[in-house]
Amino acid sequence: MPTPLAVKTAPTIRDDILRVVKNGLIKRGVSAPNVGENSDYFVNATGVATEIEPIYAGVQASTDAQMPDTATGSDLVRWLTIVGLALRGAGPSKGNVLLVSSGASLVPTLAELTDPNGAKFQVTVGGVYANGASIPIQSVAVGKITNLTGGTTMRWTTPPPFAASTCALDSAGTTGGVDAEDDESARARLLQRLSVPPGGGNATEIAGFAEDAAVEIQKAFVYPACNGPSTEHVCVVGYAAASSARTRTVSAAGVVAASTAITTGIGEYTETVTTTVSSSLADVSFMLLLPDTSTASGGSVVGWVDAVPWPNISAASNVFRCRVMAVTTTTAFRVESITAPSLGETIAWVDHTDFTLPVRTAKVLTSALAVGGTPNQYDITIDTPFPGVAVNDYISPAAVNHQTYITALLSTFAALGPGEKTNIAGVLPRAYRRPRYFESYNYTLGGQFTKALTNAGAEVLDAQWGYQNGGVTVPALPALITDAPKIFVPRQLGLYLNA
Repeated sequence: MPTPLAVKTAPTIRDDILRVVKNGLIKRGVSAPNVGENSDYFVNATGVATEIEPIYAGVQASTDAQMPDTATGSDLVRWLTIVGLALRGAGPSKGNVLLVSSGASLVPTLAELTDPNGAKFQVTVGGVYANGASIPIQSVAVGKITNLTGGTTMRWTTPPPFAASTCALDSAGTTGGVDAEDDESARARLLQRLSVPPGGGNATEIAGFAEDAAVEIQKAFVYPACNGPSTEHVCVVGYAAASSARTRTVSAAGVVAASTAITTGIGEYTETVTTTVSSSLADVSFMLLLPDTSTASGGSVVGWVDAVPWPNISAASNVFRCRVMAVTTTTAFRVESITAPSLGETIAWVDHTDFTLPVRTAKVLTSALAVGGTPNQYDITIDTPFPGVAVNDYISPAAVNHQTYITALLSTFAALGPGEKTNIAGVLPRAYRRPRYFESYNYTLGGQFTKALTNAGAEVLDAQWGYQNGGVTVPALPALITDAPKIFVPRQLGLYLNA
């Protein structure tokens, strides 16, 4: 948080000066000194105050720039350099294409392919490959934009002998492409380095080896003595923004790089197991207290789009989400709600298969009680398609700043860390994750989410949990001690009226 510092504005400084002048004149015998707006004293004090005000602001900015918890830009880079760290650059994505050929093909290293947008990729391991063989590739460009979905068609610049002009990525697609590190992530690494300096093979030193091994690794977590004495387990976690589904897994190549760096750095005196994370999909909803809109179709007040938001949840019956129960088309589906909609009301839907897409909204055109008279379910049609809408997706009433609230939730998910790997009393507390969840990278679905919503805008008067992932708020333990620990990633996100 900003450094506490008394910062005075120009009017405050002026009034302080005039108060001193007035008291001084009174002591000299002037019974009613004139220091009002028509006096020379007022004009002089105003001029001095105007000159001094920027100095106060500059001192505060300079002080904050020199503190590790508030430094940004070049000041943050300076701090990183002092403790032996550096900002991480952007990185390429990696994956595999499946060769389509009529016979064995000699595929040279650095053979070039292009994706549908014209971005270039290169073969990283050349050799003779048979039809259907998996060929490793890597993007020439860097950044999360190079991450492609499985099945994407790639085109050879010069097809290998006997090969078709195109091939497709395997089901995993390309992963690992990340943008340059932002200040927030770099500051988190800096504070961890300062709070627990590396040395003697401690958790900070081991995590540092892993984090420096590949730019796609956002953070490494250490589980000392995880499998008993002389054991060391490490989990590397990627950036949420590097994946359209906000997964945090690191590529196989990134895990190998981290493992190699760790074993090289600390030698062979421990059993070292290095993994990435296993995604645990979280379904959550929240009840928001927002101002009423000024008209039924949405007014100037920043709140719900409609005066009577729909669909509705029922806190009394512990129903805290409104799901899609059946889908006919992208504009016709069934929604659960405790009340029927009014025609023209605006609903919102978040596509959890690609969180990079904006929140979609549409108006209700028609409504009818579900076929068969199922209570609290309504068949609706909307004026704008929801491509990919599926059963169990959450439908919410639309808010003016809906995207802002969803972005705040996604940012909170992006700050989560993995859960624990064991609960065996004989190896605890040495086996607890480092850093501990209450120090940084909390792994629970807790109050940080409602806090993020209340901080998302002054119009959010209150935020409470609705559906809290079915009561599962802590990641489950892995099946085996050598398996990857679990981390929560978002799936369904719903926002409802806090009635």
